[in-house]
Amino acid sequence: MTTQGHRTLRDVNDLAAAVREDACLYLPERVHQRSTWTPPWNILFVWGTGYVLLLVLQPAVANAWWGIGLVVASGLGMCWWQVRYFAYRVQWVLDMSRRTLQPTRGGSAIPLDPAHSIGIIPGPPGDGALSCEVEFRHRTAGPIATLCAVELQSSDTETLSMQMGALDQCVDELVDRLGIRRSGGRLVPAH
Repeated sequence: MTTQGHRTLRDVNDLAAAVREDACLYLPERVHQRSTWTPPWNILFVWGTGYVLLLVLQPAVANAWWGIGLVVASGLGMCWWQVRYFAYRVQWVLDMSRRTLQPTRGGSAIPLDPAHSIGIIPGPPGDGALSCEVEFRHRTAGPIATLCAVELQSSDTETLSMQMGALDQCVDELVDRLGIRRSGGRLVPAH
């Protein structure tokens, strides 16, 4: 899936595919699957069921309710779109060919050199889910920026371990493509 001409990153696999295939990486603040709001078709089902029930019990009230429902539902649909649109904002653009990191909210591009590195650190839990932060660092200056936080879907330990391994491999491929080093420890020890 793409947004404004670039790939929407929803999980570790999307991030890994973007690292492998894309010339530019458009990194949001948080890579996660959860929608901010309930999809409109779920709301429509509830409204439709309520209307049918009201139509059977009170037909006169149902007609007035239908008109009010249409106005409210159209407003909710627009709000849902805006929340989803603005919830996914690109924070950093990592240009692989030019080897630059560009903030999207002003600021100048950072040219990458061998003194830069990328590492993974544990992130704050988001909605009870485990997350890791992909951090951009400099050998002497230390941490420069958090490129993105990646939410891991921890339904069971095997799935979590696979996702952590995929994120490790993703960072390995990223530093290899950029010609910089990896810093910090790995999420899953290499065998």
